[in-house]
Amino acid sequence: MRSDMEEGLFPIEVRIMAKELKSASPTVMACFPGIGLVSTIVSSYLIQEMKPDSIGFIESRWLPPIVAMQEGVAIPPVRIYEKEDLGLVIIHSDVPILPGAVFDFGLSIVEWVSKVKVSEVVSIAGVATMSEETRVFGAASDEKTLLKIKDVVEIFRFGTISGLAGTLLTECASRDIPALTLLGETRGTNPDPRSAAEVIKTLNNIYGWEISVEKLLEEAERIEAEMHRLAQQMKQQERPERKEFPMYG
Repeated sequence: MRSDMEEGLFPIEVRIMAKELKSASPTVMACFPGIGLVSTIVSSYLIQEMKPDSIGFIESRWLPPIVAMQEGVAIPPVRIYEKEDLGLVIIHSDVPILPGAVFDFGLSIVEWVSKVKVSEVVSIAGVATMSEETRVFGAASDEKTLLKIKDVVEIFRFGTISGLAGTLLTECASRDIPALTLLGETRGTNPDPRSAAEVIKTLNNIYGWEISVEKLLEEAERIEAEMHRLAQQMKQQERPERKEFPMYG
């Protein structure tokens, strides 16, 4: 494995270590933990279903001092995968990026995709709403890219996109790199597999994939049942115990 970093190309705090891509002009998908863990669930599921090749990782002193484990083997918390036949590169993170490091991470990723000449960048995130729906909102770096998704998403017309998804969109727009952001609608901080499933359906529509979300929806039902069980337990624990006091005459 070789480093694609050159002196002065990236901020010193972030290093992207990756093999040379086999895909010509691939799509790069960036998935970092956020609200509802929508992006992380999406990338984890795609990696599970697509079985892409592991081609590298991102390291930084800004990352938490932890290591991820897979079947007893240590793996970096921020990893890069490639699915050559689909022209897809996935950047998957098991850990959130600290707010003070978001710009450096975003800039490093955009510098890297500029160097490897990708076709576009896709960032996945969650968006909190009070709605009972599970929509997918979309935004893009330019009008041409927006036209590509306007028929399969709710256009995110007003508001702000924070975190790494927002930084990637801004940096790509400033460098004329086509980029889009897909925001899965979620209603809380709990993991939301249903929102992630809707995002994957949207990706299927955009890129012509045929990734089934059946297993993900089954997992959603399991998680919801577990959350309901825990909620019932909490309610029982909150009920005051009735104490009987003996009377003495």
